[in-house]
Amino acid sequence: MGLNAALGSLVVFIWMPEIWARLAQERCTDYKLQFERVFSVPGDTAMLNSTLLSPDVLNYTAVPYNITWYNSKTGQEMSNQTGRILVLGETLWFLNTTLEDAGEYTTVLRTPLSCFMQSTKLVVDTPNAGECERPQKTSQELTDGVADHLNCPLGEYIYKL
Repeated sequence: MGLNAALGSLVVFIWMPEIWARLAQERCTDYKLQFERVFSVPGDTAMLNSTLLSPDVLNYTAVPYNITWYNSKTGQEMSNQTGRILVLGETLWFLNTTLEDAGEYTTVLRTPLSCFMQSTKLVVDTPNAGECERPQKTSQELTDGVADHLNCPLGEYIYKL
């Protein structure tokens, strides 16, 4: 490891606990890791959505707030990167996912009087050799004769883009 790489690692090592210590000083209520994971493959798009912006957490229509996303590995604040990353409030988009993007990302929601945080896990898997499908799959149950519409979980987010 070269001197520059060693110094860079040392700075991240020293800086990261400082970020988490600052959040602890703010007395952020920590909702820990979301149960649901986000799965993607390299080159595809992944959407991480915070569940903190909810009436169960605060009255977000009456209380001013701001949301910040952090990479939990580095403690670095996430910011827009043309063609790669898009930060839109409670949603963090990876427009061209890489294996290095896998990990936990923390949302911090701040109001004038309180602070809340929660992590979301992004799993990036390479497709299985010789297969043309994703390694992680999900299904949607259809009941015969009950409905003629498939639910699109992304439908409500598409208009934001």
